[in-house]
Amino acid sequence: MSFKTSLILFCAFIVSGTGIYILAHNGLYPIAIVNLDVITAKTMNEDFVAAYNFFKNTLTASGSDLQTLNNPQSLMEIKRAMLDKLIADALIIRELGKRVDEKEFNGIAEKNILKITENNANIKEAAKKIYGLEFEDFKKIVLMPEAYREILAGRMFLNQEDFSKWLGEARAGANVLIFSSQLQWKENSVKF
Repeated sequence: MSFKTSLILFCAFIVSGTGIYILAHNGLYPIAIVNLDVITAKTMNEDFVAAYNFFKNTLTASGSDLQTLNNPQSLMEIKRAMLDKLIADALIIRELGKRVDEKEFNGIAEKNILKITENNANIKEAAKKIYGLEFEDFKKIVLMPEAYREILAGRMFLNQEDFSKWLGEARAGANVLIFSSQLQWKENSVKF
């Protein structure tokens, strides 16, 4: 191997190693794959922080002790529940894509969210206080997935299909890989 080839390979390794480090540092690595749809660690962590803030603020408002929330088992349960929700969201979005054009279902979701925000002037402030999120992040993490769920459930209702039954069957038939030593896909849900 010539010096020039060695130098090119060395530079390629350095550049690819730096790229991998940057991706991993920013959470842009898969934590789960659901039927070839990737859920990144960044997405899971964003949902985890929102859920943690919700529970923390709810417990604080009710005067409850935060120690129960901050113990390791509670934190793992929140992570487990968030990953389970993200897997269900991925299944819902995939099914919606089969039934409705992506532009159409995004448009419907945006209209539904606009109706909510028009009728509730305090929603941006509430998102910040309760979830610790700016409104755009609240919309992405909380409102859009719920809007997609409602759109699919509505379409299924019109076709006389049972959404809950479909979701159970979709979970049973899903090909899910979880890249965590603490969590696993078992019996159609995320388990410890």
